[in-house]
Amino acid sequence: MPALYLATGRTAGTEISSTYEGRHITLEESYLTHAAGGDGLVNAGSPVNVGSIVGVAFTSAAAATDLIAVDTEGIWFLNVVASDGSGVSDVIPGDQLYIATGVVSKISTGVPFGKALGNLAGSAVAAVCAVKVHGESLIGGSSLVGHRFTASFPTFVAADVAKSFFIAPFACKIISAYESHVTVAGQAGTLNVEKCTTGEAPGAGDVTLATGWDLTSTANTPVSIASLGTAAATLAASDLLRLKLTAGAATSYAGATVTVLLEAV
Repeated sequence: MPALYLATGRTAGTEISSTYEGRHITLEESYLTHAAGGDGLVNAGSPVNVGSIVGVAFTSAAAATDLIAVDTEGIWFLNVVASDGSGVSDVIPGDQLYIATGVVSKISTGVPFGKALGNLAGSAVAAVCAVKVHGESLIGGSSLVGHRFTASFPTFVAADVAKSFFIAPFACKIISAYESHVTVAGQAGTLNVEKCTTGEAPGAGDVTLATGWDLTSTANTPVSIASLGTAAATLAASDLLRLKLTAGAATSYAGATVTVLLEAV
């Protein structure tokens, strides 16, 4: 039988795995995130998620306390919006799909939902498409969701600010970034990391860090700054990272290095 998700009433060591190695689970309706229905409750066949757990509801709910069986794998015909973070975008077999508030699309700020197995013309309106449901983003046969890695711009000078130093090969988000320099700027200046989408010119993108680096700070002293933690700091595949002078100037600034910590989503 499916696994049961209950907040209380179980003892340590009780197995709740199903016969499909945990593929089928049962969750209280109130835990599910799904598209809003007429009564606000989940309907059978609706794509759902609970955090990073994704699936399709087997049954409809009559109350928020109902236990709803969810299939976390399988191939389903589902409504898919053929759009990504830049607008309408054709869906082709193999495209990574994501779910946000019950809507399945190519918009990578959502939770990884599965792979498209059909074609859809770019549209902001949902259409039926076959989807292989799987709650991890699979790239090159390996699960990268949650994997952290770095991108660096080593040994640059003031004239290099605004140059690109990273192109996202898959959806990821910035966690934090680090900067150090050998020669301070001759006057006040603030540097940030900028995200640019395809076609955006340097300076036209979004800054990604909570604050910028002070270019007059102590030489040879790495400074860490956290990400904004918003959509501005989330990259879709092919988005670029550049440096952006957000205030002042960088004259004489030299021997600098920036390293950005990212996480696949």
